Amino acid sequence: MEKIKLIIKKIIFTGVDEKTPKSLKAYIVQTNTNGLIYFVLDFLLALVFSILLSDSYVSKLLMFAGVIFLFSSIGLNKLRFYNLSRVSTVTVGSLLVVLCSFYLGKNVLAHASLLLGAIFPFVYFNSRERWQIFVCLLMPIIGFCLLLFLDYDWGPQINIQSKSAQMALEAVFMFVPFFGIVSNTFIAVRAREEVSEELKKSQEHINMLFKVLTHDISTPLGVATMGCELVKRKAHLDDETLKRIDKVYTSLKNTSLIIKKVKHMAMLEGGKAQYQIEAIDLKPLIDSLVEELADQLKEKDITIDIISKNLTNNDLALADKSILKYQVIQNILTNAIKFSEISSKIIICLSSFKDFVTIEIQDYGVGIEKEKLSDLFSWTIATSTKGTNNEMGTGYGMPLAFNFLKVMGGKLDVTSKIATVDDLSSGTKFTITLPIYKEPLQISQKSA
Repeated sequence: MEKIKLIIKKIIFTGVDEKTPKSLKAYIVQTNTNGLIYFVLDFLLALVFSILLSDSYVSKLLMFAGVIFLFSSIGLNKLRFYNLSRVSTVTVGSLLVVLCSFYLGKNVLAHASLLLGAIFPFVYFNSRERWQIFVCLLMPIIGFCLLLFLDYDWGPQINIQSKSAQMALEAVFMFVPFFGIVSNTFIAVRAREEVSEELKKSQEHINMLFKVLTHDISTPLGVATMGCELVKRKAHLDDETLKRIDKVYTSLKNTSLIIKKVKHMAMLEGGKAQYQIEAIDLKPLIDSLVEELADQLKEKDITIDIISKNLTNNDLALADKSILKYQVIQNILTNAIKFSEISSKIIICLSSFKDFVTIEIQDYGVGIEKEKLSDLFSWTIATSTKGTNNEMGTGYGMPLAFNFLKVMGGKLDVTSKIATVDDLSSGTKFTITLPIYKEPLQISQKSA
């Protein structure tokens, strides 16, 4: 018995290996399971037709359908044609019921084939796989229309003298689509539950590791940072050594800041911290931030011009003030400084339009390559590059800013241009869009 179970398991997992994505694994197992079930079912039906009804033609047709089921599911998955496997399995299943309806001349079975065709695609495919769903929906409709055109009562009829035998056979045929819907739905739901459970456990494991790592790293980082500060104050060092210690100190501070920001975002997403949404006057907020960045601006002799187009004192933005200032605007401004040339300019333009206020931050630096621009807000794709003064970055500032804004009901857009031989102008513009305050102000606490 155990050997049989192992063989069945091996057949069901045909086409699955260590590299197979978990989301695809569920569909492969589902397709293989259904292919095996219908292979057996078709052969049993073939025996019924051959032995009880002496209809060798339909018997052979059903055996052929069983083999097709096996090939379209397990065979194609073995060859790694995963999409084709799912499309063909769904199509064969629906058309088999159409064949049954043609044989019996029963409207209800033709309708059942349409029902299968309406359900199967959404069991086998996710909503993003649109062309596969379209094909699977189209095939049973074509089959149904063909039967209508042919007037399928002309089809072969079962002529059994015994009324009970006739009813029993029709019940078997009615059971085919019913069993198809039940088995497919059950297998699909179970497979997705297993994937969901695996992802949940994986996420819990990652969260636990994240907490341990951030806790264990924060302490030595703090000690190392204080050590650098102490050495800078007390030790008599030459300029070269002092520069190196400054670089170490800056790297430690940046790493600590990243850990702090990521921990904060994790707390917001976990519901352990909340966004304090309030009405914000943007001009004073940006003025104060520019003052705080004075040393960085002075180092590269960069000036910042703040322009208010049609923004009045009554046009307030709705956001978490601290997050907007330090996690969003500061990240973007720091990037603008990083990629600007010495003695250049950054323009911040404030404006309002209908229900939104916008903050445009335009620099005239080196610009961002088109290939990197589309992945700028991605957590998984590295986009960090050195600044014009060899400043280092992490690549996480923009994803953080993008996600913070998204949860606060805002959005972040970016356009960029790199200098060419024909056009030497370059630069990047970030546009922050936030909801505008409307009376009466409802101060709220918004979880991620």
